[in-house]
Amino acid sequence: MKLKFPFDKYPETARDINNAIKKGASAVCTIDKEGADKNGEESLKNIQVKREFDRDEFPMAMCEEGGAGADIE
Repeated sequence: MKLKFPFDKYPETARDINNAIKKGASAVCTIDKEGADKNGEESLKNIQVKREFDRDEFPMAMCEEGGAGADIE
């Protein structure tokens, strides 16, 4: 099954996803809800939190391909 990301609704996130893929990140996102918390911790390790700013990560934590090495914008 393929899902399409709503690029027109979330243009900044779409830009970050495209940039991550151009840098070599997988364009595939295999949903893995059980691994999301662990992947989130691994991908955001050593990333400073900035109040009122989101961090886009790709592959996302909910993706089996996410985790350590994810591109963070």
